[in-house]
Amino acid sequence: MRTGRLTVHPIDSLTVKMARRLVLIVGAPLALACGGDSTSPSSGPPAHLNAVSDLNRAAVVGDTIPGGLVVSVTDASGRPVSGASVAFAVTGGNGSTSPRIATTGSNGQAKATWNLGTIAGDNVITASVSGTGGSVTFHAMGAPGPTATLSLSPKSVRMPVNVDSARIAAASLDMFGNVATPAPVLVARDPTLLSIDPTGFVHALRRGSATWVVATSGPKADSVLVTVLAVGQSICTGAPTPVDLAIGQTITGVSGDGFCVHSSAAGAEYAIIPYYNSGVASATTVLEVRGQGIAPLALPVANIFRASPGAPNERTQQPPVTIDYSFERRLRQRARAEAMRRPGGRAAWRASLDAARATTTLAIPAVGDLISLNANSADPCDNPQPRVARVAAITNKAIIVADTSNPAGGFTDDEYKSIGVTFDTLVDPIDRAAFGTPSDIDGNGRVIMFFTRAVNELTSPGALGVTLGFFFPRDLYSKTTAPGGPCAGSNFAEMFYLLVPDTGGVVNQNKRSKSLVLTLTNG
Repeated sequence: MRTGRLTVHPIDSLTVKMARRLVLIVGAPLALACGGDSTSPSSGPPAHLNAVSDLNRAAVVGDTIPGGLVVSVTDASGRPVSGASVAFAVTGGNGSTSPRIATTGSNGQAKATWNLGTIAGDNVITASVSGTGGSVTFHAMGAPGPTATLSLSPKSVRMPVNVDSARIAAASLDMFGNVATPAPVLVARDPTLLSIDPTGFVHALRRGSATWVVATSGPKADSVLVTVLAVGQSICTGAPTPVDLAIGQTITGVSGDGFCVHSSAAGAEYAIIPYYNSGVASATTVLEVRGQGIAPLALPVANIFRASPGAPNERTQQPPVTIDYSFERRLRQRARAEAMRRPGGRAAWRASLDAARATTTLAIPAVGDLISLNANSADPCDNPQPRVARVAAITNKAIIVADTSNPAGGFTDDEYKSIGVTFDTLVDPIDRAAFGTPSDIDGNGRVIMFFTRAVNELTSPGALGVTLGFFFPRDLYSKTTAPGGPCAGSNFAEMFYLLVPDTGGVVNQNKRSKSLVLTLTNG
């Protein structure tokens, strides 16, 4: 084709047809020069990932985001890539996507539905495709749903004569437990008895009566009974029927109204142990205990005495168990001999403990942990005889561990915990009253109670005397820096060693029932 000057003249229909033909002929090479249609699918590797749907949205918790999630994948030339795998990962909130991995279609787009989590707040999804080196992040703010229930705490308020105010915490909750709006409005049914402000602060205007504080939020309503006691009224007024607790009795399923314990006889004593049976480790609850007509319980005076031999067992006619005091004497002789060869006395001992603490990481074990403890009762620091022990229970003042080689049929973990609670509430206060605050060389604020068959092994078959347990001062020496040399046999802890049940007489043919061992342990 030649090129030259183009002169414009009036054209007729034929000229127009030729011009159109010219455009078609000229246009074809131009299209080929551009490389084809940019919207046609590519089989090349993914190079870019872009969001098609909005990056920031909002919905009610638990709902599905309208339109879901849409992204596009293109190659280096900008053409859509089909068959690419796009991963949609939940990186914030507790929502979900479906599918978690989507495949792009012929238009290079991948889609997924997005269900928001049940916890109010930011939900985040991160989309990624292998080979692009980048990602796309989507956010959606989950808003609380409509009010489904009201939360009121406490469910019952009782004001004794020396209390004239209280606070009621009220909140509107959606079906998932998120705080919803509007907040509840609180109104006292008898405004002559109580005043209440929007924050839930309740003030008594007079005494000797009760009324309901009603909380409303939209169509939802709940109430709290407030009892204002007058002088002389029982503290149990307005509470469920008082109960007389028997020894070992347990009250479960306590409602928000609480319960009232009554004593029908003068001089009765109660030790109430609250237990919150929640499967959530971080869950807490608040318990308030009030008393009326209760005299303070003085700590008993510690008496150190020897047990009398007693009478034979009425059923088996077996001789009674008596304490083997000769073992105690031998043990103390070995302990004194060990102390004599360690110079410096108390000052050197304390200095060695300080040095040991500086180089030792001390921590409270968890129930179920396995630890190794030396149970050798013959040698203070030499010839350690390690035993594997399992942590069975932990209480405020005790860590209870059980030798894993103990005879079958011994104490359960619940029974071990009961022993620990008894130690906390009865034994430890008596010990402190008699001897003062104990040391705490291992920094855990507790005493280790080691129930081990090693103690049972100290009593020979058929012996009348029995070793109930022992404490060894060697455990107060450092394993690394003790005066006079390290004490390899030290367990470096305040601890004592205890007899275990052996109903089958596995150890030296000496049978020890659980009830007998429990009585001896507490003693």
